[in-house]
Amino acid sequence: MHETAEPILVDLTGKARYAEPGEKHVLFRLGNETFGLAAQIVRGVMGIGSLIPAANSSFFLIGFVFCQTKALPVFDIRTALGLPAAGLGGKEEVLVLSLPSDARLRIGILVESLENACAIHSAAIKGVVQNRIPSQFLRGSARLDEREVLVLDLDFLISPTALRRLSNLT
Repeated sequence: MHETAEPILVDLTGKARYAEPGEKHVLFRLGNETFGLAAQIVRGVMGIGSLIPAANSSFFLIGFVFCQTKALPVFDIRTALGLPAAGLGGKEEVLVLSLPSDARLRIGILVESLENACAIHSAAIKGVVQNRIPSQFLRGSARLDEREVLVLDLDFLISPTALRRLSNLT
């Protein structure tokens, strides 16, 4: 049996991609679920206190925060993920991200609580079996410390085309 130099991760659509072993992920909570995003796309964390509500709430856009003199669109992805939308209680944070498909585009997503960063070996990310989160939004899931972490596919969740249109407004 021949082993490749790099581990292969097969995502939920059946496409194979190369992933580094122990790829760093930032973990956060939405509702009762723990989610993970590749740390390489996380650019920082901001408080929600300076959120300017959006007049048009399309694309799950809830508002804008200013980040380095530029308006950063902030999305509440809970509805897209099938989670109940909760009112803003002031404890939420904005996770600032650059999209894997276009690192120049910066967005914020609302998280209820930020947990930590940890390494998840690519072989540990498996397909999701019957979860209430739509599988097309997930790269897979992994077990960490006796809990399930759902690894998000941000490019599928938030359309880069829609974001380009939004970035032209800011």
